Amino acid sequence: PADTTEQLQQIAVNDSIANTLVKYKAYTVYFNPKKHLPNVTVYELTADETEGNQPRANNFIHDENVKGCAHAWDYSNSGYDRGHMTPAADMKWDAEAMQQSFFMTNICPQNPGLNSNGWSRLEKKVRAWARRDSSLIVATGPIMGATLGSIGKEVTVPVPEAFFKVVYAPRQARAIAFIYPNSAQSNSKMHKYAVTVRQVEQLTGLNFFAALPDDQENDIELQCDFAQWEQNTK
Repeated sequence: PADTTEQLQQIAVNDSIANTLVKYKAYTVYFNPKKHLPNVTVYELTADETEGNQPRANNFIHDENVKGCAHAWDYSNSGYDRGHMTPAADMKWDAEAMQQSFFMTNICPQNPGLNSNGWSRLEKKVRAWARRDSSLIVATGPIMGATLGSIGKEVTVPVPEAFFKVVYAPRQARAIAFIYPNSAQSNSKMHKYAVTVRQVEQLTGLNFFAALPDDQENDIELQCDFAQWEQNTK
């Protein structure tokens, strides 16, 4: 049911973290106006939505409606990519969704070697899982920890230490998460980066799937069975 899908996308953000809720057509951003970065982005990805021929937008947009949103030029010549948290390739089903994935509210400074290799492979894998499982809830964001300095021209954007992705298949009641250090060396086999949802929560101050009954929430947040996720994946 649709309302359950909505509830599954609700994330509780620790009170100590600056947070603005921003809803776009296809995804939601929990945006940090002080850090000029998303705390986390979340969306449902259905099997149908992995298909589509909408071309990649490529023009990054400052969202003037969101206080603290960085500009594309804050990233220019920084040595870091404008890394999508909600991937553009998951938005090929709709022109507006594609365009909105390029809002700077969805972007973090990402090592180019990570963005084009290990992280890109993880994003492709999630699409394959969505095709198999019919729908997934996907939440992605930065882990600040000991940040890797900062970039920015008009604003100061801290460079995240790592990135997480939380994936939940509601019909299968199956979850897994990944943490990739923000480094070109994060290029090993995917299972090496697999963690539990609970581990991501502990590092970020975010609380996922709070809408689920406690015992169910506990069960899925402690799962980390990469081999199970890999079954019957094309």
